[in-house]
Amino acid sequence: PYPPDDRGSTIATATAVTGDRADGVVEQNTDADFSGITLAAGGYTLTLQPSAFSNLKSELQVQRSDGSVVATGSQSGALSATASF
Repeated sequence: PYPPDDRGSTIATATAVTGDRADGVVEQNTDADFSGITLAAGGYTLTLQPSAFSNLKSELQVQRSDGSVVATGSQSGALSATASF
C-alpha cells in the first residue's frame, strides 16, 4: 500500500508553509501537493527541488487562492523547476 499523503491535495486543503522551505513526499505517480503561503507585494522566485536521486518529472505552478495561475515552471534538463513572478 501507498503511504498516506503528507500535504494537501487541493487549494482548500493546502498545507501552510512556515519559514522559507516546504518538504514533501510524492507517494504515487498521481500525487499533487499544494502548499500555501502569503506573500507581500514584490517579485519572487520559487524553486521545486526533488532529491538528487529522483526520476520525478516535476512541475511547479503558483496560483492565487481563487485558482488563477500566476506562474509556472517545469524541468528543462535539470532536476529543479523554477517559477518567477
